[in-house]
Amino acid sequence: MLPAMLLLLAPLALACPCPPATAASEVCGSDLATYPSQCHLDCAAEPGLSLQHPGPCSPQDPAQQRRRLLASEELRQWDECNKGRDCPAATCSECGPDDRDCAVMCRLNCECGCGGYPPGGMDYRLWEACNEGRGCLGRAATCTVKCVGEEDEKECRDPCERDWRRCDCGCTQLAGNRTKVRREVKAVGKSTKENNQES
Repeated sequence: MLPAMLLLLAPLALACPCPPATAASEVCGSDLATYPSQCHLDCAAEPGLSLQHPGPCSPQDPAQQRRRLLASEELRQWDECNKGRDCPAATCSECGPDDRDCAVMCRLNCECGCGGYPPGGMDYRLWEACNEGRGCLGRAATCTVKCVGEEDEKECRDPCERDWRRCDCGCTQLAGNRTKVRREVKAVGKSTKENNQES
């Protein structure tokens, strides 16, 4: 369901304020994902992410294959834990019976715990602002689209989904910290405004 949803939302969800890039400006990130340009790599704003080399990453790269296999195994374990904990049906004592936002945060905290994250905040609006500011869904959609037509699309999509979950869980961690979320959203808004003025 995620890949279909991402494909449908891809044009709407792209949050990177970078100008359109040519194929000649592609770069390979240290996460072994190909980015349209150095600007797009910088926009990803993932901790530890840097330039691996100019040009696209090679799908035959042994490191790329290892990354995909590790992502597949990590997702398998994450999903197994989610199922064992029954995260989709998780409930929290602080959530009222009709408090959908609280229920979403309760489920996210359960799922993120399966990914090794400590309990995060419960403020859905802060999580949503962080998620939009970081472009979690947009980056996952862009990544997933690149997998269409690959020999093993699922193996290609697994790192995309794993990174999307990590982004979501990073925002769950910030869902109780208004100062950090405001700083992130303000920084993204400033870059978007500057790019719009340059156009």
